[in-house]
Amino acid sequence: MPLTSKQLQASQKMIKQMAEVINKQSHCCAMMSDPTRIKLLLAIKQFKELSVSEIAKILQITVSAVSHQLKNLEIFGAINKRKKGQQVFYSLNRQSPVVQCLYNFQKQRL
Repeated sequence: MPLTSKQLQASQKMIKQMAEVINKQSHCCAMMSDPTRIKLLLAIKQFKELSVSEIAKILQITVSAVSHQLKNLEIFGAINKRKKGQQVFYSLNRQSPVVQCLYNFQKQRL
């Protein structure tokens, strides 16, 4: 049975109203699609705050690779940074949809 014009309009209205949520979820999925980013976020979550070099040691990857991932996470507002002298320390932005996605991911693990 084909959709009525009323059903079609209602569906289009609902999709439009959900656009912001859909975009946030899409960004969340993109950010969480990289295993290195997930590991990085989990490391920061475990220690509350870490420097680039500390993250690199934990994940056993280069400082350059960590910096690249942090830049992506910063663009999406997933992390906060605090400068202390020459060092920069990173923590999670708990308000970020990406970080909320991480917490949901951890709740659902086996």
